[in-house]
Amino acid sequence: MYNYYPVTKLHVSDKTRIIPAEIIAGKRVDISCTFNTTCNGTAPVLTWHTPTDVPGSVSNTVTQHGVTLIYTTVLSLTPSLKHHGQNLTCRLRFPSVSTEQTLILTVEYAPQNLSITSLEMIDASSINMTEGNARVIICSVESFPASNLTWRHLNVTMNRASSNNELWLVIPHVTSRNTGAYECVAENEHGAVEGSITITVERRDSKNWTVGLLTAGVILSGFLAGIFIFIYVRNTWDESCCSCFPSQGHTDKPDNLLYATINFSKGPNGDGTVHRSEVTEYAEIRFQRNCA
Repeated sequence: MYNYYPVTKLHVSDKTRIIPAEIIAGKRVDISCTFNTTCNGTAPVLTWHTPTDVPGSVSNTVTQHGVTLIYTTVLSLTPSLKHHGQNLTCRLRFPSVSTEQTLILTVEYAPQNLSITSLEMIDASSINMTEGNARVIICSVESFPASNLTWRHLNVTMNRASSNNELWLVIPHVTSRNTGAYECVAENEHGAVEGSITITVERRDSKNWTVGLLTAGVILSGFLAGIFIFIYVRNTWDESCCSCFPSQGHTDKPDNLLYATINFSKGPNGDGTVHRSEVTEYAEIRFQRNCA
């Protein structure tokens, strides 16, 4: 003859009840774990297993509805962004059996860390683009749930997205009309944030013109400097020449004279004899130096 003993069935509620329904970063929240049973035997023990850096307080209660006993444990904690995606476990233990239920923390938070990037170099929220090129500017943000992102220019909405916290601003052909400030706005139910960038459009040949003008300016400056130096040196030389060698019409001083003595005493006679003579002839050689 066989004896059958009733088997106690353990059941952790199918769904952990979260009050309030949202877990928001920085806001205190109560998370409840319940266990229902009709067994009046040994009471179960309910415990929480949380991330090590999550401080919280626990309170346990038992209520009865008819023949059903409801064991409830409530964990009160203040989550932060770093707890997003971490596990939170409620464990139930009887003397001979145990069970548990795990909740993945989904921490909601307002948009933050908005950034604007591009393949072009961005300097102090400003970017230079060359006319005629195609360019892409990317606005990205961190938030949960995902934010609605919007690009605006001159208070006009250009495009928007709400899928993956990223929105591209595509400029297929850059023109002067693209010059100006652009704002990226990200918002969800917990808050909003925005950033801006200024686009400056350069003509395609402006850089070549700039280099050409600079080169021409350097060459012209050198040429003019050469002319001025030549004129200055020439005038200085003329003044120096006139002061050192004054002309005849502007001074009473005699010209420089050189005298040469010519001695004919030793000249041969026609008969081949040599006669001495005391006559001395002077030849005058005059030098005149005029300024140009």
